[in-house]
Amino acid sequence: MIKVIAQYQIYLDYFLPRASDWEKNGINIKLTSMDMIISIIPRSMDEPLFPDPTDEILSSMVINIKAVDKFDNDPGFEFKPKIFDRVTLQLFFNVDSEAELTSQKFRDEKLLTSIRQLNYFLEHCRAESLSPFVHLIPIIYMPEENRSIINVPHTETYFDQLTGNALNIFSTPKGFFNSNCRSGEFAAPESGSISFDQVCSSLLRGAPDVVKLLLADSFSFVRSERLREAIFLAATAFEVQADRLLDVLNEDQYSSINDIEKNRSKSIVEKRLNLIPQLVFGERFPDEVTYLKVIYLYRTRNKVSHEAKLYFCDNDNNEIVPDNFQVHEMIVATTQAILWLGQKINICLNQTRAHE
Repeated sequence: MIKVIAQYQIYLDYFLPRASDWEKNGINIKLTSMDMIISIIPRSMDEPLFPDPTDEILSSMVINIKAVDKFDNDPGFEFKPKIFDRVTLQLFFNVDSEAELTSQKFRDEKLLTSIRQLNYFLEHCRAESLSPFVHLIPIIYMPEENRSIINVPHTETYFDQLTGNALNIFSTPKGFFNSNCRSGEFAAPESGSISFDQVCSSLLRGAPDVVKLLLADSFSFVRSERLREAIFLAATAFEVQADRLLDVLNEDQYSSINDIEKNRSKSIVEKRLNLIPQLVFGERFPDEVTYLKVIYLYRTRNKVSHEAKLYFCDNDNNEIVPDNFQVHEMIVATTQAILWLGQKINICLNQTRAHE
C-alpha cells in the first residue's frame, strides 16, 4: 500500500475575502471525506501566484475554441489575465499500487472530491462576506456521458506521504513526471438547432413560453449540480402546464374535476396525469415508467420543501438520495409529461375553435 499526497493548485478569478488574521493564523482546514483527509490552504499574500514550474506553464497557456462546420472564428484567450488568487488543496489517501494513479478516471474522481470540499469552504466565505464576487468552482454534469467535469485552471502533483518522493505517473515525450497542468474541461457550447419559423412563432405569441423557460433552467441547474433548484423548476413547469389544461376544459366538467382536485389522498401528479385525463379524454398517461419518475420528482420536491433534504421514498418506502443522473432522468420524464399535456391542451383548443 502507498500513502499518497495529491496536491492541487486551484486558480480563482477573484480575490478571497481575506482579513488580516488569515495571514496571522495561517489557514489550514482539514476535512475528512471517504477515508481521505483534505487540507485547504489559501495562498498567503506574500506567496507567488504561480509557485512552481508547472504552474508557470499553466499561466502561459492559451485556449482556442472553434465551432465545427459553423462559424470560422478563433476566440482564443489566455488564463493569466483572468487569474487573481489561488488555493492549495492537499489530499491524503491510500492506493494499493502506483498503477492506480495512472488512471485518468481515478485521478479525476479524487480531484472532484477535493473540489467539492473546497466549494463547501468557498460557500461559507461567500455567505459570511456577503460578497457577490466569491463563487464556487464550476462543476458541470454531462448527462450525455454521465460524468462531471471541472472547469477551472489547476495543476496536480503527486508525492509519497512517507518519503516525500515524487510519484512520476505522467508520461510525456520527455519522460515521466509527477506534475501536470490542466486548463479545466469545457463543455462543448452546443445549443441545438431550431427553425427560424419556430423563433418567429414564439415572437408573435409575445413573451417566451414560461414552461419552456423553466425546463431550460431546470436542465441548466442539473448541469451545474444544483439539484434542488432543478427539481423545483421542473415541478413548477409541470404545475403551470397542468393548470393550463384545467383552464381550457369544458365548463360542464368542472364539478367532477373539482371533486378530483379536492381529494387529498391523491398526489397532484396522479390527478393531473391520470384521473382528470381519464375523466375528460378517456385515457391516462400512457408510460408507467415515465409516470413513476414524475411521481419521484414530486416526492423529492416535497422533501426539499418541508425538510430541506434532497431525497424521496420509493414505493417500497426506501429512502433514495437521487444523484445527477437520476435527477436528470426525472426532468426528462417531466418534460415528456408536459408535452403530453400540451397535446391534450391543443385538442381542447381545437374543439373550442370548431364550435365557434
